[in-house]
Amino acid sequence: MKTLTTNKTAISLTVAFGTVLICVLPAQARFDYDNWQPVQGRIHQQENRLEQRLNKDYNRGMIDSNELAQMRRDLDGIKTQEDEFRVDHNGLGQHDVCCLKAKLNESQQDLNRAEVDK
Repeated sequence: MKTLTTNKTAISLTVAFGTVLICVLPAQARFDYDNWQPVQGRIHQQENRLEQRLNKDYNRGMIDSNELAQMRRDLDGIKTQEDEFRVDHNGLGQHDVCCLKAKLNESQQDLNRAEVDK
């Protein structure tokens, strides 16, 4: 009787762990990609340059913490939309690339205006 209970417990724990693992892996995918994959493609390069510029401008005092937070939030939104385009359309189409570039250009213009204000 005790062996049966131990087996049920082991099976329950295995199923619970598997369920948690399946739920967490997709959420972890974007985080992992950004941290260890090289930046490839024009969209990723532009996102990366904007991120570096945001950090540099903040460290040099050209933008304050509120501006940094707002611009980083906007950049995160663009990255999220890129992910959605890739999943929904089985990759980025020409229209998707144009849309993302326009948003990235707008973010760069916002950063230019913030720099000039200082």
